[in-house]
Amino acid sequence: MDLRAVLRSGQPLIFDGAMGTVLMQLGLGDILADRLNIEQPEIIRKIHRDYALSGADIVETNTFNSSLIKLKELGLADKLEEFNRAAVANARASGAPFVAGSLGPTGKLLEPLGPVTFEEAYTSYRAQAAALEKTGVDLFIVETISDIQEMRAALLAVKDVSGKPLICSLTYNEVGRTLTGTDIFTAGVTLRELGADVLSINCSIGPEGVVGLYKRYYRDLGELGLPLMVMPNAGMPELVDDKLIYTMTPENFAGLMAELARYGVQIYGGCCGTTPAHISTLARVIKKLSIKYHNSTAKKEVYFTSRNRVVRLSGCRPFLKIGESLNPTARKKFAEELKAGRENFLRAQAKEQSAADLLDINVGVPELDQPRLMKKCVQTLTMVTDKPLCLDSDDPEVLETDLRNYPGIALVNSVNGKQESLAKIVPLAKRYGAALIALTLDGKGIPARAAERVALARKIMAFCRQAGFPEQKIFFDGLVMTLAAEPNAALETLKTATEIAKLGWHTSLGVSNVSFGLPQRKNINNVFLKLLAEMGLSAAILNAASYRQIDKYTNAEKLAEEVLLARDAGAKKYIAAIAAQGDFSAPRQDRSSSIYETVIEGNEAVILDLVQSALEKNKPQEILNKELLPALEKVGEYYAAGQYYLPQMITSANTMKKAFALLKPLMAGYGAAKTGTAVICTVEGDIHDIGKNIVAMILENYGFEVVDLGKDVSADKIVAAAVEHKANVVLLSALLTTTMLKMKEVQAKLLEKNIDIPVMVGGAVVTPEFARNFGAHYTADAAGAAQLAKQLLDRI
Repeated sequence: MDLRAVLRSGQPLIFDGAMGTVLMQLGLGDILADRLNIEQPEIIRKIHRDYALSGADIVETNTFNSSLIKLKELGLADKLEEFNRAAVANARASGAPFVAGSLGPTGKLLEPLGPVTFEEAYTSYRAQAAALEKTGVDLFIVETISDIQEMRAALLAVKDVSGKPLICSLTYNEVGRTLTGTDIFTAGVTLRELGADVLSINCSIGPEGVVGLYKRYYRDLGELGLPLMVMPNAGMPELVDDKLIYTMTPENFAGLMAELARYGVQIYGGCCGTTPAHISTLARVIKKLSIKYHNSTAKKEVYFTSRNRVVRLSGCRPFLKIGESLNPTARKKFAEELKAGRENFLRAQAKEQSAADLLDINVGVPELDQPRLMKKCVQTLTMVTDKPLCLDSDDPEVLETDLRNYPGIALVNSVNGKQESLAKIVPLAKRYGAALIALTLDGKGIPARAAERVALARKIMAFCRQAGFPEQKIFFDGLVMTLAAEPNAALETLKTATEIAKLGWHTSLGVSNVSFGLPQRKNINNVFLKLLAEMGLSAAILNAASYRQIDKYTNAEKLAEEVLLARDAGAKKYIAAIAAQGDFSAPRQDRSSSIYETVIEGNEAVILDLVQSALEKNKPQEILNKELLPALEKVGEYYAAGQYYLPQMITSANTMKKAFALLKPLMAGYGAAKTGTAVICTVEGDIHDIGKNIVAMILENYGFEVVDLGKDVSADKIVAAAVEHKANVVLLSALLTTTMLKMKEVQAKLLEKNIDIPVMVGGAVVTPEFARNFGAHYTADAAGAAQLAKQLLDRI
């Protein structure tokens, strides 16, 4: 059976269900499931076989934890090939038509949110994907991923070792966002442009939640033209007779899943809590249904994405606006700050260009390490703005670094008609799903006449077509010279843009050069943009802060048009009119932000200077209580309201951490007391610690002394640490249903030792009901955890 043909047909497919749930039922929940591939293969084979006999078309390998990063942590890196090879053999023995190679999360956040570099994640996924490919899987599934950047690393790694279909399955919360703030449609766009074959949701929420999300997003997802898949949990776990039980019946599970057929979902399976009984009922129900398939509705839209935003070219009127100010060539202050390693200008301009659709970033200062600097600036921008980026460099090394580290789909500025440029830049843009600005110049420079520029556009298009680059993602820049030096410059550019638009191709222009050396440049620029828009301009690099979409000319703009159309020799009339107005306003002065604002913005680069200055007039405790803590509380409010996502919360917390580190030794002299002592860890058997690490950082910022025991920590060790450090509160994290009961064990052992302190629990599978069942306190997120910990200590 040809899997790709099945995917194109819209025929419903059934995936298998949970492996861990069945292992728990067999009393094997405390063992690393992946080890069983070689230690007790008959058990794994029977589970696979049961799913195949239940109607599963696809069974996935028992390799959720068999990546290089995870196996290294377990001291089993040398077992990678053996584990993956055995897992494929076990799955193949099921007799199911297809075997999917499963790749799970690293359990860590990638830079700049966490410690793992993109290259480390890519290397880990590539090693596992290569082992699975070598053994002969039919397709791949990267599943339970909570960060779009980690999924990008995994996708590229899989595609680099195999041409087989790839399912990209992310995990979302009830409002449809990943842990790091990416919504379903933004993730779908990013992954489709990178080459994903199937888009999927798994884990975290039950069928009711998945139905709600697809109901909300299915029209948007439909325009992507990719098969959709779901693998939800069987509801949420409940504690019954000291056992974690998923109470959703197979009939209820299948009934809810059937509703998804109307939203175009083609592939159905189960995650935590599902068993062969769930899959058997699901298969009987789904295979009777007619799927409203989406492939035929795919649109030739041009998309740009950031971590949590999509920009459609068709939605940008009158054209795509690309903010231009982050370029050191024309911004001396930006160049100075790049050399000094500061980011004030970068952050300020990102705000000032708020009317732009995209932000152009260039760090072309010759004497600096441009790949390193560009990566740093790109990572900062992804944390302070949700606007997609235009990566401005013609250096392939700089572009490759940034395209790998940018968590979305970018616009590359630029390629040109030189053969070397085409050969290096076009493949890069294609690999990373980026769009391209193509400059109509070559080794001879910028042609003087429009006809020659159009000829270069044809040459570039021919190369891109041959390379398989989508022509709708190419924006031809007809280039413009300075009017002050070349009076006919605008006319030639207008002709170029008109002729390229007639070919049905997109056009773009870096506008500001046209007005260089002239007063009140915004008049020239805005009128030029109006004329270009009338010629069908698709995109413009401009100063979005001064752009005005003209409906009716001012007197100055009428004169500006005369200059642009070469009717005012030397711009004499225009210059005289501006001089007569006496409009020479003073430049705006920069204003230093307060400590409070700086923490909210997450600007680590300036916080220490501001705190040092404040210490000249204020006591350390006053700065903490009046500026830092209120700022952190405001960040928590923004996070709870959905105005901030995890990246913004982390940058604010890191900024606060720097300030607190400066104040902490000084406060001792004023008799400042710590808030309390908190012991925190991920419970035994669980090696996922993203959420735990964030909570620990936030607690420290609230003045807690944090004893972080790490991950996979036994109950006895936790109790011993609570005694040794005289803890006021214990915080426990778990991602897996197989480890949740360890939380209850910790609480029981604390009480055995007569240690009556609050225990807080959290994690993707943890529920308020589960916590209440054994007297623990539930927390949903990091910001809420810090507030709750404070409240609990206030009651003691």
